[in-house]
Amino acid sequence: MIHLNKLENILDTLSPYYVVLITIFHILNFLYIILFSLFGIVIVEQIYIKYYSRFTQTFVCLFLIIKFHPFRKHVLKDGDSTIIFASAFILLINLGLFQYMNVNMQTIESTLNEIV
Repeated sequence: MIHLNKLENILDTLSPYYVVLITIFHILNFLYIILFSLFGIVIVEQIYIKYYSRFTQTFVCLFLIIKFHPFRKHVLKDGDSTIIFASAFILLINLGLFQYMNVNMQTIESTLNEIV
């Protein structure tokens, strides 16, 4: 339990920067979506996009599990609602848009392979 308290204190210290980190994830997501959907530019291979998506989901889930675990009494602070909203939004984007992009990317790659 002592280690959990130390970890909670670290996360409480990093909480203001969490929103900035999630915002950076959003910007990277949207830049790639714009490049892919508008211009058809594929910067990285599909497997790396899946790794990025999994990493983002795992990071968000672990952060939320450690910060809001049920083994203590919680008092929501000022930034906690922003953390929860930003986390839900990034998970929604990762689960929805990137899944859609992965399906479309496979179609585009197979079409390109047929042409070449």
